[in-house]
Amino acid sequence: MSDILLHPKYLELRRQYEELAQRMAVLICTYDEMVLHEGKILSAEYVQEFGELDRAAYEAYVESESLRRKIDLVQAYLNRDAKPNMETIERAIKKEFEEYQEKLKDMADQMAWAKAVMQAPRLSIQEEKKIKKLYHQLAKELHPDINPDQTDAAAGLWASVMHAYKSGDLEQMEALYEIFEAQGKTA
Repeated sequence: MSDILLHPKYLELRRQYEELAQRMAVLICTYDEMVLHEGKILSAEYVQEFGELDRAAYEAYVESESLRRKIDLVQAYLNRDAKPNMETIERAIKKEFEEYQEKLKDMADQMAWAKAVMQAPRLSIQEEKKIKKLYHQLAKELHPDINPDQTDAAAGLWASVMHAYKSGDLEQMEALYEIFEAQGKTA
């Protein structure tokens, strides 16, 4: 054995580092839980509750602005003592309001996403606890913010862990944990 004595300041800094790494792991897991699970469900609930009203209000706004613009274009023709060309006016309005129509389509897509999220099967309370526990254990060992010198294999395993957690796939998370354990926690 070596008779090297480590400086007390080094030992104290090392202890502080390990304590902070543990606290960071807990905060990262809490953040990920809030963003990947609770945030997704809250966003879906919000879109379901307010999405249709928001879309209907925006659609009414677009229609009123479109009519206002049509009036402006017709008035421009009349100001020049010309007969309004309604076909040209309609084309101009359609082109000017393409961006608004795209936003309406995005709103409809968001509502479809929210419906899919809310109808997706959910984990039971026990399954939710288990996936969180597995995620926390793997995050402590694989999260790149806690383990900046990880290997490519560990980074790949972490990406799979994130995907499994984000999608709520308990079976995949259990399989990834078994792979991690089989590799001797040195992924």
